[in-house]
Amino acid sequence: MNPAADKIQGLLSEAWDYRVRSQFDKANTCLEEARKLCFPEDHLFLGRIAHIDRQIAADQDRWELAAEYGWKAIEYYTIAADPLRTAHALRHQADIMCHLDCGIEAQTLYEKALKLYKENEYTNLADLANALRGYALNLVDMGQKKQAREAWKDAAHYYAQIGLTDGVEEAKSWLIQLG
Repeated sequence: MNPAADKIQGLLSEAWDYRVRSQFDKANTCLEEARKLCFPEDHLFLGRIAHIDRQIAADQDRWELAAEYGWKAIEYYTIAADPLRTAHALRHQADIMCHLDCGIEAQTLYEKALKLYKENEYTNLADLANALRGYALNLVDMGQKKQAREAWKDAAHYYAQIGLTDGVEEAKSWLIQLG
């Protein structure tokens, strides 16, 4: 265990908070300090750093850079053998691929994320529902109406289970539109 683990975790929390407030320079300073404290085998921390870097790039509509960081996050979480973090990173990478008009690649990433979420008993249902939402939107964009309907049905089911009314309503709206 890295003796600086608590310091790294604190820096990552600060970086995220700065990112939420669009204080990207301060967030990047925290990320750089955390990066310096990491050992090469600190895959979970390095994955989180890449995740936050990805989000900052996406917040600034720098989609190619966001994709680079997204691939790093997936790699680190996969090496760390953390299926839920890997699934989360895959879902975000799929979202980025959608922004880059790479629908087929996005579909593959969503399917990998959904498989990991469905195989894990500790999956947060909001994460699963959000992955299904992204997957459904991508299927709509790709003209795969039948698959999109099924994904929206599943998303509505999970959003209902967690009481997220907005998610249920969005899914219902799409199901009406798709016929």
